[in-house]
Amino acid sequence: MHVDIKTKGIELTEAIRSAVEQRLAKLESELERFGTAVSLEAVVGKTTEHHNKGPFFRAELRVGLPGKFVYAEAEDEDLYVAIREAKDRARRQILDYKSKFDDQTRVTNNQSSLELLHDQETHSEEF
Repeated sequence: MHVDIKTKGIELTEAIRSAVEQRLAKLESELERFGTAVSLEAVVGKTTEHHNKGPFFRAELRVGLPGKFVYAEAEDEDLYVAIREAKDRARRQILDYKSKFDDQTRVTNNQSSLELLHDQETHSEEF
């Protein structure tokens, strides 16, 4: 899975890149259902340059799914905690959408099955 990683106010180090990729790799099982139509972008960085206390690290995730964009963000004093929290929030949204997507697919498949069954019955009555 390809992740486009951007930073704001900090340098993208190998440790940050690795942390983002490891955390987002945990989303792969949820995203497999959607195939290659998924885009994933992460933006990590500082919210401000002059604060010394409070949640000044921020992580944003944008996940493009078929028919929906998922956006999750988190702020924390620790960048890695912010990344994890944003991933958890995105995961919840993906799971909600996935269940709705699966329900819609199931309804469509059931309708197709019913139509196919009706067509078979109609053809068998003709003979």
